[in-house]
Amino acid sequence: MLVKMQCPQCGATLDFDDSRAFMFCSFCGTKIANISEEKTVNINQNINVSGTVVHKRDISNEPNLEISYSSTDLGLRLVTVVKDSVDLKWGYTHGQKMAYKLLPGMYTVIFAVPKHKWSRIIYIPNDNTPVRIDVVFSGRVSIYIDQPPQGLEDYERMLEYKKRQEEKQKAEDQRIAMEKKAEAERLAAEKRAENARRKVEKERVKAEKKLMKAKQKVEQLESRIQKKN
Repeated sequence: MLVKMQCPQCGATLDFDDSRAFMFCSFCGTKIANISEEKTVNINQNINVSGTVVHKRDISNEPNLEISYSSTDLGLRLVTVVKDSVDLKWGYTHGQKMAYKLLPGMYTVIFAVPKHKWSRIIYIPNDNTPVRIDVVFSGRVSIYIDQPPQGLEDYERMLEYKKRQEEKQKAEDQRIAMEKKAEAERLAAEKRAENARRKVEKERVKAEKKLMKAKQKVEQLESRIQKKN
């Protein structure tokens, strides 16, 4: 059945065949996943004590990051970028929800609306339990993150490690900035000294020219006196 949906990248209205897993936008070519489609993959059959067949889903290949967006300003568009992967970039309008499949580990997620940007750190656990993020705009942006407890210790450890790395990078940036400032001040001082030297040299040349003209006048005067005598 065809359903109406909006391209998250360019905002174009498309006819989506909901029997398909994905489609490509006919305007910008963006690949769009059908996240509303319920699929069961790698079904394992187990028999419980009552003899009933129990179907268990293997979620290892299912999305493990879900981002939803709602806004009181229906025209305000949200853009998210998942860093440290392949820089997944998506655009959202009010009511949209996207799902991603990422490898376990730490990621930085950038959230941006016109003239404003925020970042949050998330951790995808090894058991593929999804991280859910709700972004709500109601005069200001609120970001709610449902971080699974699985692997939380690893998450906190990686967060502390990343904090130390950022502090180390900040100190290094400050050192480089101070060195650049000192070098700029040294160059400025050298330029001022060079300008002062050139000014003195210019004044010296000017004084020599004046002295030379005065000598020429004296010589001319002496020459006229000698001719009269």
